[in-house]
Amino acid sequence: MKKNRQLKATWVAKEMLEVFKARPHWPAKDIHETIKRAYKVLVKKSFAYKVKYHAHKLLHGSMQDHYLKLGIYIEAIKQTSPDTVLDLVVDTSKKSNPPTFQRLFTCYEGLAMGWKEGCRRIICIDAAFLKTFLGGQILSAVGRDANEQMFPIAWAAVEGENNSFWVWFITHLQTSLDLGDGTGLAIVSDEHLAILHAVAIVLPMAEHRHCARHVFAHWHKHFRGDDMKLKFWRIAKSYSMADYNESLDELEKENSDAAASFRAYNPYCFCRAFMSDEIRSDAITNNMAETFNGYIVNARTKHLIYMLEDIRVALMQRLVTKDKKWRSLIVNLEDRTFTCKKWDKLGVPCCHAVACIEFLNKEAEFYVDECYRKEVYLRTYAAAIPPIEGERHWPRVECKLDPPPIKVGPGRPRRNRIRDAYEDPKRPGQLTRHGIEMTCTLCREKGHNKRGCPKKDTAQPLEPPAKKQRGRPKNLLQLLQKHQHPTIQSLHSLHN
Repeated sequence: MKKNRQLKATWVAKEMLEVFKARPHWPAKDIHETIKRAYKVLVKKSFAYKVKYHAHKLLHGSMQDHYLKLGIYIEAIKQTSPDTVLDLVVDTSKKSNPPTFQRLFTCYEGLAMGWKEGCRRIICIDAAFLKTFLGGQILSAVGRDANEQMFPIAWAAVEGENNSFWVWFITHLQTSLDLGDGTGLAIVSDEHLAILHAVAIVLPMAEHRHCARHVFAHWHKHFRGDDMKLKFWRIAKSYSMADYNESLDELEKENSDAAASFRAYNPYCFCRAFMSDEIRSDAITNNMAETFNGYIVNARTKHLIYMLEDIRVALMQRLVTKDKKWRSLIVNLEDRTFTCKKWDKLGVPCCHAVACIEFLNKEAEFYVDECYRKEVYLRTYAAAIPPIEGERHWPRVECKLDPPPIKVGPGRPRRNRIRDAYEDPKRPGQLTRHGIEMTCTLCREKGHNKRGCPKKDTAQPLEPPAKKQRGRPKNLLQLLQKHQHPTIQSLHSLHN
């Protein structure tokens, strides 16, 4: 293996362009090793960086053709769905010709109609990273249908997550869904400052719920253990003020600092006892938005138009599938309340209410809120996202655009996502044993194991339970012995 001065970085970049399309953040170390194995040539590591630079330059050039089609794509959608809200914002501050893409808001007519006709007035909002070499983020708004499943409403591809972009996104959401000042509406999100700022400005009367899972992740860092975890969620999930105060008093008795820290996180924003009864939802986590981010995880690896097409096609199929699936169900529902507050918040009779209804020889289904009706659910998925013609048939529109500039952040580029505090780095997707309390097998007390047990000299180890015999008994005698039947005792007395 020798050096070769005739090997140029531009030529290698062209040869490996397909690999860079699939792996835009291909590490220079892997590029260096690939060149050595593929061409049997010794090169420096700086050569690998040159190859990466030229490959990105070629990709960015092809991206100019990609973004030139964006105006045509938007016009094609508007022809098939005129009431669909599409807002393209470009950056003209640099006085470049054509202007640079900045952000794009999308809310299909069928999704907006479905949310207004059939969903409860609760919206989960969140942001997720786009996984192309151009970077950026996608902001999303997701509702909940009558079956407690996600119902995507709108999304926007933006440069990043800041105050102005969130205000812009929520303002468009307000206009598309006729939200007004947010009266009778609940917004669920994490505690990102930009989201808190935007909701307070655009929807000042909305009930802004903070994701209890994010609050717990911060609180649990200082107050660990299974017992603390159970007490936190018992307080957060209490429906009535009586249950809330009782659970909080229990935490106060066990650890006053933990209770004070819990109150410092503003329980009015993430505890069910303080939630409005008008929303008909007890959601205190942002799971629906997280579910949608996972639903489009493969689409987020693609460039803008391809990503938008993947989302459109997936949701178009989802609407049709959901509509067909629930056509055969028959449900009769009616609005009722109960003092335990769970029925008031959900609109579904709780166990206490069901016991009373059954005692009166009536059907519990007649006392469920109207928002769970089959007709309401069908109205949610009754609208559709119309298909559009292929690229050859798109209308010709003058809309010249440059792709957004490639962002190069300070320092070394991060290869892996920021993992959760309790996620095992060696086993992606699996949680560690962090926060789990040990239980001693000698004294059955928590906080230590048998090696550090203070009673290990006096305590007697418990016998393990007898293993059950596999398979069925071979004869009647074994069956009687297994169940300790009185017949077996008489047989033993006769034998003796």
